Amino acid sequence: MWQTEDVQTKVLELLIGLEALGEFYSPQGKLLEFHELVAIAEEVLGIRIKNYRQLKNRILGRYREETILDKLVRLIERVRKEWNELRKERR
Repeated sequence: MWQTEDVQTKVLELLIGLEALGEFYSPQGKLLEFHELVAIAEEVLGIRIKNYRQLKNRILGRYREETILDKLVRLIERVRKEWNELRKERR
């Protein structure tokens, strides 16, 4: 039983964060695309996310000012870049 009334939005917010990580790959080694993450979430959680592309755009554009999600995405990108630079230096 879900405690929130807007399950689709909450799940998509989580998936947007997971997509930003860029760490989820198929067994063939291909980075999973957003629609694939949605399909996995739908199957695992037993829900149907309708119009997920529109909902994703609305979530990402709902505020003109910087959101926490924007900050999280930038932080992940910065950490990933620094980590890659450190790995290159150690080679």
